[in-house]
Amino acid sequence: MPIKFRCEHCQQLLGISRSKAGKVADCPTCGRSVRVPELDGRRDPVPPPQLDLDDSRLAGALDELAQIGLDPDEAAPPATEPGHAPPTPEVITPEPLATPVPIEPPLAKPQDVQVSIPQPAMDRSATNDALSELARGGGSPTTAETMPPAVTRQRRKSLFSLPVAGILLGAVIVGFGAGFLVGQRGTRGSASTTNGNGNGNGAEHAAAANGEETGKPAIRGRITYENEDGDRRPDRQARVLVFPQQRTGQRKLDITGLRASDSPEDFRSAAAAFRALGGDVTLVDEDGNFTIALPAAGTYHILVLSNYQPRDTDEEIEASLLNLLSQYFDRAEQLLGRAAFHSAQIRYKGAEPEVWDHSF
Repeated sequence: MPIKFRCEHCQQLLGISRSKAGKVADCPTCGRSVRVPELDGRRDPVPPPQLDLDDSRLAGALDELAQIGLDPDEAAPPATEPGHAPPTPEVITPEPLATPVPIEPPLAKPQDVQVSIPQPAMDRSATNDALSELARGGGSPTTAETMPPAVTRQRRKSLFSLPVAGILLGAVIVGFGAGFLVGQRGTRGSASTTNGNGNGNGAEHAAAANGEETGKPAIRGRITYENEDGDRRPDRQARVLVFPQQRTGQRKLDITGLRASDSPEDFRSAAAAFRALGGDVTLVDEDGNFTIALPAAGTYHILVLSNYQPRDTDEEIEASLLNLLSQYFDRAEQLLGRAAFHSAQIRYKGAEPEVWDHSF
């Protein structure tokens, strides 16, 4: 039975022959060196790389790097030649620079800015007389005949502006109410928009674009794996993908978000794009349970990627499975990675959820 362990750099689940116990190997996913655990589970750290300063080839390479960018005449011969002494560098003392004299800019004289405010054209003497008459309070009420012409025109303009402002305010209120009613009618009408085929699932596609599950629970089950002691454990965070039997569209999806090491934010984005094609993808919970939601009854393909059980390196991938994955994703083999997987067909009748379990 091979030794199974995780890469300490990228957390990829690996499997290697027991004869490699305690040795240093390279991770096929990230390419970094890792220590294979001993048969008893002990795992020593990988020693840091050491430089052999006595290596003549290393010293020659360092000398060649030191000569890069120098003229042929200035290049120093290798230190290994007998009787060679490095040349004494010439010391050049720079002359002190004179202290610069600051130049003061001329002060700008502030300019007087004169602002002229236009005054309304009216008869000031007539206005003052009318105001004095009002201050005395003994005369008759002021009418259009006793007020100056300019004051009379100003009063008429003010009285005329009141009904105009009322009419404008009423028009704004009527327009706002009409727009609100039209918006409410458009909102109610958009809820029943069809997708062009008369199926009326426009709201489901909108929910799929937000990364939400569409349809109702169609498939339920439990995913487990067998550890080295023979115990059955929940295969937490295992990925369950359900593909429609008929592929719609031609654009292929990116596998980013559907791998074991991807972030939850990338998984939600990838799941929303996958659900928009009529399928569903989910992660197994802490107890090993999962639920798949589908928009309609039919025959589907189901694929489970284990999170704890690695795949044997000698196991070949069926051509039919690669053909199915290539219809949806741009990098089908990298989606499978080194994880153990299982694929099958399942029929969803559209009534009660189908029960589907698997154990690695």
